[in-house]
Amino acid sequence: MVNRLALLIAILMATEGIACDLPASEGAMPQFIITTKRSDDKVVVSQQGAETRFAIQCPFGIGRAVIRRTADAWPSDVTIRLYLKGLEDFRIDNGSIVLQAFVASSDKDGSAAKTVLIEGDASREIDRSNPYWIEIRRGSGDVRSEDDGKPEERYFDLRLPQAIFLTNPVELKLRWIDFYRS
Repeated sequence: MVNRLALLIAILMATEGIACDLPASEGAMPQFIITTKRSDDKVVVSQQGAETRFAIQCPFGIGRAVIRRTADAWPSDVTIRLYLKGLEDFRIDNGSIVLQAFVASSDKDGSAAKTVLIEGDASREIDRSNPYWIEIRRGSGDVRSEDDGKPEERYFDLRLPQAIFLTNPVELKLRWIDFYRS
Protein backbone atom coordinates (compact mmCIF):
# COMPACT_ATOMS: atom_id res chain seq x y z
CA MET A 1 0.00 0.00 0.00
CA VAL A 2 2.84 2.42 0.84
CA ASN A 3 4.49 1.83 -2.56
CA ARG A 4 1.18 2.47 -4.37
CA LEU A 5 0.66 5.70 -2.45
CA ALA A 6 4.23 6.82 -3.22
CA LEU A 7 3.69 5.93 -6.88
CA LEU A 8 0.47 7.94 -7.05
CA ILE A 9 2.12 10.96 -5.41
CA ALA A 10 5.11 10.69 -7.74
CA ILE A 11 2.91 10.55 -10.84
CA LEU A 12 0.85 13.52 -9.69
CA MET A 13 3.98 15.52 -8.93
CA ALA A 14 5.58 14.56 -12.24
CA THR A 15 2.62 15.88 -14.19
CA GLU A 16 3.22 19.27 -12.62
CA GLY A 17 6.94 19.31 -13.50
CA ILE A 18 8.02 18.65 -9.91
CA ALA A 19 10.63 16.15 -8.78
CA CYS A 20 9.39 12.59 -8.83
CA ASP A 21 11.15 10.50 -6.17
CA LEU A 22 9.98 7.05 -5.23
CA PRO A 23 11.24 4.97 -2.34
CA ALA A 24 14.06 2.66 -3.36
CA SER A 25 12.46 -0.75 -3.16
CA GLU A 26 12.23 -3.80 -5.31
CA GLY A 27 9.76 -3.29 -8.16
CA ALA A 28 9.54 0.49 -7.73
CA MET A 29 9.28 2.51 -10.91
CA PRO A 30 12.36 4.38 -12.11
CA GLN A 31 12.63 7.91 -10.88
CA PHE A 32 12.27 10.99 -13.08
CA ILE A 33 11.97 14.74 -13.00
CA ILE A 34 9.76 15.90 -15.85
CA THR A 35 9.25 19.47 -16.97
CA THR A 36 7.07 20.71 -19.80
CA LYS A 37 7.13 24.02 -21.63
CA ARG A 38 3.40 24.68 -21.29
CA SER A 39 1.60 24.48 -17.96
CA ASP A 40 -1.39 22.64 -19.49
CA ASP A 41 0.77 19.82 -20.92
CA LYS A 42 0.58 16.68 -18.78
CA VAL A 43 2.93 13.71 -18.54
CA VAL A 44 1.96 10.51 -16.76
CA VAL A 45 4.56 7.80 -16.15
CA SER A 46 3.43 4.19 -15.96
CA GLN A 47 5.07 0.82 -16.01
CA GLN A 48 3.69 -2.41 -17.44
CA GLY A 49 6.12 -5.28 -17.19
CA ALA A 50 9.46 -4.10 -18.55
CA GLU A 51 7.93 -1.16 -20.44
CA THR A 52 8.05 2.34 -18.97
CA ARG A 53 5.60 4.65 -20.72
CA PHE A 54 5.57 8.44 -20.69
CA ALA A 55 2.05 9.44 -21.78
CA ILE A 56 1.99 13.06 -22.92
CA GLN A 57 -1.17 15.08 -23.39
CA CYS A 58 -0.72 18.43 -25.11
CA PRO A 59 -3.94 20.38 -25.78
CA PHE A 60 -2.14 22.98 -27.94
CA GLY A 61 -0.49 20.38 -30.18
CA ILE A 62 3.02 21.88 -30.06
CA GLY A 63 5.15 21.16 -27.04
CA ARG A 64 8.40 20.32 -25.34
CA ALA A 65 9.40 18.27 -22.34
CA VAL A 66 12.59 17.33 -20.56
CA ILE A 67 12.76 13.96 -18.85
CA ARG A 68 15.62 13.77 -16.35
CA ARG A 69 16.42 10.45 -14.73
CA THR A 70 17.36 10.41 -11.07
CA ALA A 71 18.04 6.67 -11.04
CA ASP A 72 21.42 5.25 -12.09
CA ALA A 73 20.19 4.18 -15.54
CA TRP A 74 17.23 4.34 -17.91
CA PRO A 75 14.68 1.53 -18.02
CA SER A 76 15.32 -1.11 -20.66
CA ASP A 77 12.09 -0.46 -22.60
CA VAL A 78 10.82 3.12 -23.00
CA THR A 79 7.78 4.26 -24.95
CA ILE A 80 6.60 7.82 -25.48
CA ARG A 81 2.84 8.01 -26.00
CA LEU A 82 1.82 11.30 -27.62
CA TYR A 83 -1.90 12.04 -27.59
CA LEU A 84 -2.02 13.84 -30.93
CA LYS A 85 -4.18 13.51 -34.03
CA GLY A 86 -1.19 13.68 -36.35
CA LEU A 87 2.58 13.54 -35.93
CA GLU A 88 4.09 16.27 -38.09
CA ASP A 89 7.35 16.25 -36.14
CA PHE A 90 8.88 14.54 -33.09
CA ARG A 91 12.44 15.08 -31.92
CA ILE A 92 14.38 13.50 -29.11
CA ASP A 93 17.82 14.79 -28.09
CA ASN A 94 20.09 12.84 -25.74
CA GLY A 95 22.86 15.46 -25.77
CA SER A 96 24.90 13.62 -28.42
CA ILE A 97 22.45 12.88 -31.19
CA VAL A 98 18.97 13.96 -32.22
CA LEU A 99 16.38 11.63 -33.68
CA GLN A 100 13.51 13.07 -35.69
CA ALA A 101 10.40 11.06 -36.54
CA PHE A 102 7.20 11.85 -38.36
CA VAL A 103 4.18 10.17 -39.91
CA ALA A 104 2.49 11.40 -43.09
CA SER A 105 -1.05 12.65 -42.49
CA SER A 106 -2.33 10.09 -45.02
CA ASP A 107 -0.68 7.19 -43.13
CA LYS A 108 -3.49 5.53 -41.18
CA ASP A 109 -1.46 3.08 -39.07
CA GLY A 110 2.05 4.57 -38.81
CA SER A 111 3.55 2.01 -41.20
CA ALA A 112 5.10 4.71 -43.41
CA ALA A 113 6.81 6.51 -40.52
CA LYS A 114 10.20 8.07 -41.12
CA THR A 115 13.15 8.43 -38.75
CA VAL A 116 16.03 10.84 -39.34
CA LEU A 117 19.34 10.65 -37.45
CA ILE A 118 20.92 14.07 -36.83
CA GLU A 119 24.56 14.23 -35.74
CA GLY A 120 25.95 17.76 -35.58
CA ASP A 121 25.16 19.45 -38.90
CA ALA A 122 24.63 16.18 -40.79
CA SER A 123 21.30 14.40 -41.07
CA ARG A 124 20.20 11.27 -42.87
CA GLU A 125 17.06 9.22 -43.12
CA ILE A 126 17.48 5.78 -41.64
CA ASP A 127 15.55 2.53 -42.08
CA ARG A 128 14.29 -0.18 -39.73
CA SER A 129 17.64 -1.99 -39.78
CA ASN A 130 19.38 0.97 -38.12
CA PRO A 131 19.72 0.70 -34.31
CA TYR A 132 18.43 4.29 -33.97
CA TRP A 133 15.12 3.56 -35.72
CA ILE A 134 12.06 4.69 -33.73
CA GLU A 135 9.21 2.20 -33.96
CA ILE A 136 5.91 4.10 -34.26
CA ARG A 137 2.44 2.71 -33.79
CA ARG A 138 -0.72 4.76 -34.22
CA GLY A 139 -3.63 3.98 -31.92
CA SER A 140 -6.97 5.22 -30.68
CA GLY A 141 -8.68 4.98 -27.35
CA ASP A 142 -11.96 3.36 -26.49
CA VAL A 143 -13.72 6.71 -26.03
CA ARG A 144 -16.08 7.42 -28.93
CA SER A 145 -17.50 10.73 -30.08
CA GLU A 146 -21.25 11.10 -29.53
CA ASP A 147 -21.50 12.94 -32.87
CA ASP A 148 -19.99 10.39 -35.24
CA GLY A 149 -18.98 7.38 -33.12
CA LYS A 150 -15.27 7.76 -33.99
CA PRO A 151 -12.53 7.36 -31.34
CA GLU A 152 -11.68 10.67 -29.68
CA GLU A 153 -8.34 9.82 -28.12
CA ARG A 154 -5.77 9.34 -30.84
CA TYR A 155 -2.18 8.71 -30.00
CA PHE A 156 1.20 7.66 -31.31
CA ASP A 157 3.36 5.18 -29.41
CA LEU A 158 7.02 5.80 -30.11
CA ARG A 159 9.19 2.97 -28.83
CA LEU A 160 12.58 4.50 -28.23
CA PRO A 161 15.60 2.59 -29.54
CA GLN A 162 18.10 1.19 -27.04
CA ALA A 163 20.86 2.97 -28.98
CA ILE A 164 19.70 6.36 -27.68
CA PHE A 165 20.53 5.18 -24.15
CA LEU A 166 24.04 3.82 -24.88
CA THR A 167 25.71 6.87 -23.31
CA ASN A 168 23.24 6.73 -20.36
CA PRO A 169 22.27 10.41 -20.76
CA VAL A 170 21.03 12.20 -17.66
CA GLU A 171 18.17 13.75 -19.60
CA LEU A 172 16.20 13.50 -22.81
CA LYS A 173 14.74 16.57 -24.50
CA LEU A 174 11.53 16.02 -26.46
CA ARG A 175 9.73 18.26 -28.98
CA TRP A 176 6.58 17.52 -30.95
CA ILE A 177 4.17 19.11 -33.40
CA ASP A 178 0.67 17.87 -34.22
CA PHE A 179 -0.60 18.20 -37.81
CA TYR A 180 -3.97 19.27 -36.46
CA ARG A 181 -3.24 21.89 -33.83
CA SER A 182 -6.05 23.27 -31.67
